[in-house]
Amino acid sequence: MGIDDAYRVQRVLVRNANGVTELVTIEDAGPFVRKKMPLQSANRAVWAALAGSACPRLPQVAATYEMPDWFVVVYDYVPGESLANAVERAGALGAVIAAQVAQDVCEALSALHTLHVAHLDIAPANIILAADGAHLVDFGNARVLGSLDAASAGAADKAATGSGAAGASRPKGTWGFAAPEQYFYKADERSDIFAAGRLLGYMLTGIQPDDENIEEFEAALLDEDRVPVALRAVVERASRFEPSARYQSVDELSLAIFRALQGDGADTAADNTAADKDNAVQRDEGRRQSGPKQQVDGRRGSRPAQIALVVLACATALMSLTVCAKVLMGRKGEDQQAAGQQATSQQVPGDVLGVSDSDGGVQLDDDNGSNTVPARATASDIERAYQSLKISESGWHVDSNGYVDYALTIQNTSEDLIVEYPEVIITGRAADGSVVFSKSQVMGVVYPGYDLTFACMTGDGTAPATVEFALGKPQDYQVSVGTGHPTEYKVHDLSVRKDGAGKLTVSGEVEKTVEGDEWLDSQSVWLSVILRDDQGQIVYGWNGFVESPGLGEQMPFSIAVYSVPDYATVEVVPIAQ
Repeated sequence: MGIDDAYRVQRVLVRNANGVTELVTIEDAGPFVRKKMPLQSANRAVWAALAGSACPRLPQVAATYEMPDWFVVVYDYVPGESLANAVERAGALGAVIAAQVAQDVCEALSALHTLHVAHLDIAPANIILAADGAHLVDFGNARVLGSLDAASAGAADKAATGSGAAGASRPKGTWGFAAPEQYFYKADERSDIFAAGRLLGYMLTGIQPDDENIEEFEAALLDEDRVPVALRAVVERASRFEPSARYQSVDELSLAIFRALQGDGADTAADNTAADKDNAVQRDEGRRQSGPKQQVDGRRGSRPAQIALVVLACATALMSLTVCAKVLMGRKGEDQQAAGQQATSQQVPGDVLGVSDSDGGVQLDDDNGSNTVPARATASDIERAYQSLKISESGWHVDSNGYVDYALTIQNTSEDLIVEYPEVIITGRAADGSVVFSKSQVMGVVYPGYDLTFACMTGDGTAPATVEFALGKPQDYQVSVGTGHPTEYKVHDLSVRKDGAGKLTVSGEVEKTVEGDEWLDSQSVWLSVILRDDQGQIVYGWNGFVESPGLGEQMPFSIAVYSVPDYATVEVVPIAQ
C-alpha cells in the first residue's frame, strides 16, 4: 500500500480544474488537508519553502509526495470560518478586531517573505479565522520572489503560444485586492502589502473594493463614524497605486496599524527606530496568540484599556477576531438562585447535551444611563481587585498536534470593582518541570459579583505534561469603581452529532434575553463549547460564533469540534461580542 492509500478521506472540500482538496486522517492522526495538484502546474518551490516555516499563521506542512499525475501536499487542518463569511454576516468589523486580523495576516506575510515567497492572493476567502487567530491559506497563486520577474516578462507570449509551465504565467489574484502590477508588470512583496491594505479597508467597511463597489468603498473609508481616521490613513498608504509609495515591508505596515490604534498617527511608522519597532513587536507578541476580542467602535475614541486589548500579551481572535476570548459572565448569589441558577448548565449523560444560560458583556462607559460612571481606581482599589479575582476552575486537553484546548472560570468577588481585560498567564511544563511554553491571554471585562468563563487554544505544538493558569496583576487603567449589567443569552435545543472520525457537531439556537449596559455595539455572539467529565470537571474547550440576534429573537448555530477527549456533558456558553 502506497502513502496515498494510507490516508482516509473524511470529505472532499474542493474539486475543480486545479485539483482536489480533501480532509483526511491517517491512523490516529489528523485531521489534515490533502491537496492534489496537477504535476504540470504545481509550484513545488513554494511548498518546499512552506515546509521550512514554523509560523503558526501559515500551513504546517506534514508531507509532500508525487504520483503519476499529481503533486500532493498534506498539511494541518485549521478549523474556523473564512473572513469573507464572517464579514458578510457581521456587515463590518470594529477597529480592534479588524486590526488584529490584519496584524495576523502581516505576521503570516512576514514569515512568507522571509522565505522569499509572495502570496499574491490576499483576499477574504483566503483568510481563516480560527481559535488562535487568523490563518493564511490557498497558495495556488503564490510565487518564489526570484522567479516573478521572469514570470511577468513574456507571460502573455507564453499564454498565447501555449509554451511554458502553467506555474510560470503572470500571477493575477482576486480582483479588487490584487495589486495593479500583478496585471501588467512585475509583482513583489509590496503587492501583498497592497492587498493587505485593501483587506483592512474591507474589514472596516464591509464593502468589496472591486470595480462595481470601489466608489462606495472609498466613500465608506471617509466616514469617520465607521472608520477611524488613523486606520483609514494606513489603508490609503498601503494600497497606493505606485509600489514605492506604499509601506515597504509588512513589518512596517503592522507597526503602522499598531500606532494607529495608539493614536500616534499612521504614517509615522517609517520614521521609527529599530528599537521602537522591537518594543512594538514585544508588546504585540502575546496578542498574536489570541482569537477574537471585544470590538471597539472607532467613533468612541481612545482608552488605555482598549489599546491594552491589542498590545497586552494574550492568547487567539478575531477576533481575535479572532480570535480568542470566549467569555461567560454569570451573576452569583441570590440573583442567580432567583433566576433558576441562570448561569449554570443543565447536564445529562453521554451525547444528550445540556443548555447554558448566561450573561456576557462589557461596561466601559455610561451610555445607557442605568449606572453611575465608573470612578478611576486608587492604588488600594487595584490591590483589592487583584485579591478579588480568582480562578475557580480550569481544565485542558492536548490535541493530536500538541496544542492545548482549555477552559477556565475567573471570579470577581468584589462588590464595587470592574476589571477590564484581566490577563491569564498559561504555562505548559514537561514531566521534569521545565517550561515548554508560557503564553498570556487577555480576557473581556468582569463586573463585581460575576464570573468570566472562557475557552480557547494555546501552546506552540509541543505537548506539555502539565498546564498551569495564573492571573496577572491588573494595571491602573484596567480597574474602575462601579457596577454594571451584562447582556444575557439563553441557548435552546442544544444537540450533538458525532461522526465516525470523532468530530462533534454542536448545534442549537441562541436567544438574547436581556440587553446589557455595554457601550460597545454587539454584532456577534461568541459561543464557548465546554466539555466536562462525569465528575463535572472541565476536560476541553472550543468555540464558534454567530450574528447577534435582536432582543427576544433567536439565531441558529452549528460548531464543529475535533480531537475531543472522553466526556460526559457539553455546555455552550454565549456572550456578547
